[in-house]
Amino acid sequence: SLGGVLWYQGESNTYAYWEYFELFKEMVENWREEWHDELPFFTVQIAPFRYPVPQAAPKLVEQQVKAASSIKGVYLISSTDVGEADNIHPSNKQVIAERLFNAVQSVMFGKKKEYSGPVAQEAYRVGNKITVKFSHADTGLAADEKIEELYVLNGEGGTAPADYEICGSTLTVWADGVQSPAGVQLGFSNFCKITLKNKAGYAAVPFRFWGL
Repeated sequence: SLGGVLWYQGESNTYAYWEYFELFKEMVENWREEWHDELPFFTVQIAPFRYPVPQAAPKLVEQQVKAASSIKGVYLISSTDVGEADNIHPSNKQVIAERLFNAVQSVMFGKKKEYSGPVAQEAYRVGNKITVKFSHADTGLAADEKIEELYVLNGEGGTAPADYEICGSTLTVWADGVQSPAGVQLGFSNFCKITLKNKAGYAAVPFRFWGL
């Protein structure tokens, strides 16, 4: 029998990120038909890398987050903090293995172990401020140093560097001169050092919200 699947894919289809969710969903459904309906999938976030196509990596990560949030029994293991700018195959595989192990222990054996950095779940706007709520941050968020590549999006598609405040498992952002922000994004480039973390020390998964 097959207990679960560890899916650590080399994303040669990164540039066709818009196809990823449906292809991954079909694969999961197909494997479950062949094995059993509750077959869990533990999938690893594509690691940051200086891809030549702008935003290719974070756009694929969006698809991976969508899969983990909308397909029952799919769990995303973060790799934001193990990427290497010039190495598409990051050398620190031990961290990935440890997080996969923690995920299996947590999901299949009931031992609560953290296996992901914070994952943005929803965002809402009140006035000129946007608040983002995260999973994998039950004990709170933290930032060792100033959060880089954190932007407020205005209604015209432009960006403005954001000020921010951390409160528990939420992040509130705003920008001077942007009275009605339309969205927010963090680390939405191919390679970014994200300093927003959970108390386990795992870096947050890149995200964006717009149309708020």
